[in-house]
Amino acid sequence: MTHVTERAGSPQTLVCTKDRRTFSARMKEYQSEVAAMRKLVKLTPQTAVAGGFRKRIEAAIKASTI
Repeated sequence: MTHVTERAGSPQTLVCTKDRRTFSARMKEYQSEVAAMRKLVKLTPQTAVAGGFRKRIEAAIKASTI
């Protein structure tokens, strides 16, 4: 998001503009993080100690697809 203050008149106006490039870059980063979580779940051992961690990662993956 970019912002510019229009200084003409009173009161001054703040103009905010969404930037598609930033959004696209963040979406790519988000998708790569979800892919990394999927790989991590596959590498996590099936032990009681790792079970809680594995469940939290699986819940995060499921929430990301909604």
